[in-house]
Amino acid sequence: DARYSQMQEFNLAKGASLVSVDWYTSGRRERDEIWAFSLYESRTVVKLDGEVVLVDPVFLQEEAGLSILERMHGMHVLVTVILVGSKVEEVVAALSEQHKRTTTPFKKVNSQTNSQGADFFTSFSIVEHIPNAAVLRIMSTTTQLVYAYLYEVLQPLEVLLGYRPFSEDVIQYCSG
Repeated sequence: DARYSQMQEFNLAKGASLVSVDWYTSGRRERDEIWAFSLYESRTVVKLDGEVVLVDPVFLQEEAGLSILERMHGMHVLVTVILVGSKVEEVVAALSEQHKRTTTPFKKVNSQTNSQGADFFTSFSIVEHIPNAAVLRIMSTTTQLVYAYLYEVLQPLEVLLGYRPFSEDVIQYCSG
């Protein structure tokens, strides 16, 4: 009966920028440990000059007789990306434009299926009371689709960071 709880707090000075990628997967699929827990909760708090400007909770729990596995409908990856500040303005603007073209709460980014029946969804929200701030949520059946998507949407950060986030070189360096 595994339970997981985390809280992340980011304290930003005036003029600071933030890119937070909180990524969690269904577990060790090769061992059939897929969403094999009873509770997952995560809370991210962003403060700007000491004032709380964003609280983002994620809560997964067995409910109404359905396990988390059943409730996830084949999704194996959940990601929350929080963007804040002038240095992420280009990323926020591009995501906003991309998501304006949908009329549903979740934008189905990739309706194609591969041999595993992979699917990928995003949801995007502007944080109205903070300039250049947004929350991007991603659900996918594979980590590869998420890597590819983040590689594309975070590309404008390459100039700032000196490398492209989620590029093959970075992934190999971090896992090796």
